Amino acid sequence: DGNPCTDDWCESLAGCAHGWNEAPCEDGDPCTVDDRCMHGACMSGEANPCDDHDACTRDWCDGGCRHEPVVLCDDNDPCTVDSCDKGTGECAHARRDCDDKDLCTVDVCKPMEGDVVCEHVAKDCDDGIEASDDFCDPGTGECVHICEAKDPCTLGKLVEGQCVFEQKPCDDQDACTVDSCDPVTGNCLHVTPLCTDCDDHDVCTVEWCDPATGEWLHLPNQSCDDSDRCTWDVCEHFVGCKFIPVDCSDNNPNTLDFCDNMTGECKHILVSCDDFDPCTKDILDPDTQTCKHLPDDCNDLDACTVDHCEAGVGCVHTPIACPVCTDPCMDYRCDPATGLFVAVPLDCEDGDLCTVDSCNPAAGGCVHVPIVCNDGNLCTTDVCDKGQCRFEPVVCSDGRFCNGFERCDPGTGKCIPGVPPTCDDGVACTVDSCDPASDSCVHLWAPDAYDGPANDPSCFDGRDGDCDGLADGVDPDCFFDIYAIDPARVPVGLVPTLVIEGAGFGSAAAIRSVKVGAQEVSIISVEPTRIKVALPLLDVGRYDVTVRKAHVEVKKAGALVIEGLNSKIAWGNFQWPHIVLVDEGGGSEKVYGQVYQPGLTPGGDPGAILAQVCVGPVGTLPWKTLGWECEDATFNQVPPSNPNNFEYMADIGPLPGGYYDAYFRYSLDGGVNWLYGDLNGSDDGCTPEQAAKVSVVGQPGPGDIVLNEVMWMGTNDISKGPADKWVELRNMTSKPFKVRGLVLAGAKTGTPPGDVVLGATDHVVNTEELKPGGLLLVVRQGASDTAVASKPDVIAPDLALPTPNQSYPSRTYVLKSKNGVVLDVAVARADDTAHLGENGANGGMGDDRAMERNDVPGDGSVATNWHTASRQCRPQGAWK
Repeated sequence: DGNPCTDDWCESLAGCAHGWNEAPCEDGDPCTVDDRCMHGACMSGEANPCDDHDACTRDWCDGGCRHEPVVLCDDNDPCTVDSCDKGTGECAHARRDCDDKDLCTVDVCKPMEGDVVCEHVAKDCDDGIEASDDFCDPGTGECVHICEAKDPCTLGKLVEGQCVFEQKPCDDQDACTVDSCDPVTGNCLHVTPLCTDCDDHDVCTVEWCDPATGEWLHLPNQSCDDSDRCTWDVCEHFVGCKFIPVDCSDNNPNTLDFCDNMTGECKHILVSCDDFDPCTKDILDPDTQTCKHLPDDCNDLDACTVDHCEAGVGCVHTPIACPVCTDPCMDYRCDPATGLFVAVPLDCEDGDLCTVDSCNPAAGGCVHVPIVCNDGNLCTTDVCDKGQCRFEPVVCSDGRFCNGFERCDPGTGKCIPGVPPTCDDGVACTVDSCDPASDSCVHLWAPDAYDGPANDPSCFDGRDGDCDGLADGVDPDCFFDIYAIDPARVPVGLVPTLVIEGAGFGSAAAIRSVKVGAQEVSIISVEPTRIKVALPLLDVGRYDVTVRKAHVEVKKAGALVIEGLNSKIAWGNFQWPHIVLVDEGGGSEKVYGQVYQPGLTPGGDPGAILAQVCVGPVGTLPWKTLGWECEDATFNQVPPSNPNNFEYMADIGPLPGGYYDAYFRYSLDGGVNWLYGDLNGSDDGCTPEQAAKVSVVGQPGPGDIVLNEVMWMGTNDISKGPADKWVELRNMTSKPFKVRGLVLAGAKTGTPPGDVVLGATDHVVNTEELKPGGLLLVVRQGASDTAVASKPDVIAPDLALPTPNQSYPSRTYVLKSKNGVVLDVAVARADDTAHLGENGANGGMGDDRAMERNDVPGDGSVATNWHTASRQCRPQGAWK
């Protein structure tokens, strides 16, 4: 049908059929790769990364791959050749080549009027000695200094800065030569004098002078070797060389005797006696060692042949004629002993039991008549087998199930075709046929036999498309969809559990596969609205997430991003503020980050850079640890402090109460690869020590902050007095809370007692935050007027903590939030039965002990959740 996304075939009953496939295809968009067929159409694959593997370019796709240089390497030095390393993106500045290939010049590059000029200065070799000849050796570049003598047989050399001359030595250490120097050329001459009185005139000796002694010797002449191993080589004194052949004769006339020149050995080859006459027998007489040639009588000892020897041919044996051999049904045979013919009946047996054998003189010999087998049935094959008739049924079946049962027509004896099987399985969602390849029934799911996924037209056509017995409105396949991926962004190198949120997933049995990109991943668990999978180790990039059920699949394109650090951005930072205070559930003051990219900042398009602010656990790094949240930042139109940069801004929050680190990050490829920046910028890498610090101050609820200790009775110290009172607060959570605005109701003098609001105008606040799990000390008097040895967090002069007495047997102190939420309660009592503090024993001048909360605080209004502190307030300063 011309659609590459369908498999086409012909059904024997239904005609042409077209089934969807998942084959690779081309969607016509050069900015996508790995396009694949789905539901009969070509679906776009992943974004084309267009990576030209050049770290010096920015790669993107816009109607085709684009590669823009992003690294500028000009160092403004005209005497360097500037380049960018494609592998690392780093600049290189090689010195311009001014080498003139002359080792005797010094080559330098000099800038001149916007250009460069190479200068080549000759090397100075003058040694200051007038008698020497100074020059530079072009082969080595070394200076050479020669003391030149006027006589070529005189040599000059430098000795202590002066030229010294001496006679050129020519002794060759040979006593047989006369040595001298040629005054014209300066070459050494070595002449051997002629021997006039030493020749012994013997051609078998050679005269030779001994170089060690100068004495003439007469050595044997070794030049008589003719290199022939079949001669004896000798030198006859005063005659010369003679070469005598080796004698190899063995005195046998029937052998050929010779010497082998290769080995020097004698060879003896027997002479052949063949006279080349086929009518003679050639033999070697062992006694006389001569050849003899005897006539051959050719007798083969057979009386039925005439024997003779034919010249040029040899022996011939001609059968004798039979004068009485006239009956064709007799076999005439010649007796080789007598030469007479004997007649015996001719044997006509041919060994075939299905023939009748006989001899017919009229026919000229044996005849063999076949036995006829015929049962009169056209649907049998009639044959004779070993003398017996057999009648075998005609085989019409071709052995193919899909062709039906074939049979023989008894009227014609021809085969009639069978009726093909219907293969109907009774399921409306299958296309039933007999497959010729497997020769069996197949039931293929019809291409249009499906419902889903969510929002697919098949879920609104009012029919049970997938034959599962469920209508569109209740079929889980019609709710089958992916809503979100958690985490949606994962730093490269981490392999967390991936949670796919959605609907219509059903059970583990319903899910065929889960793919991240093209890779199928392991399924951990399946719930109707959630699938957990084990994420494999993936490369940096964007990945589709696909969930497939039996007959339908759903894909969330680009849902997962594996983030890398190869951003190709030159520099970025977290500009300010260094410390960010945020109320839980609310925003913050703006945070700002700056970025620099050659060729883009400051005059380029700010939208080319994706900027985000990331907040996560203290002491961790966002590209190594999960749990970080990143939000997009917007371009700040106000010019930044550095005019070469772009500045981006964002709000942090809302966040749960606690402490966090924060970084800015920047990307040129839409968020796949990132450059992270801390307060110190990206030059030295990001560290938790240089991260911006975020404090998210919580909104306390009941029990989040408790009254941990109440010194309602005062210390009764001689110098400090009963007004030396304090309250200790304890944070029961992992969140920090603001101190200012907390209310101690019933803790101020008055009838009824008033409220103390921490951070009032006359308060001294030394600590702004009540840290997670921490303590906060609120005292009435300053450091010089209290028995408290520790530095107070808040000095509140209006902290009266009215004392219980006979008129008011108990006093209730209520801790509230800034918004009036009751956080905790403490009740002080005048009697001593509850042991809630000790008030001035021994006439008011004894031990004074605060009421202290149990480790598990419980309800502050219940006395058993308190106890009297073990540490007393006397002597002065003992309480800590």
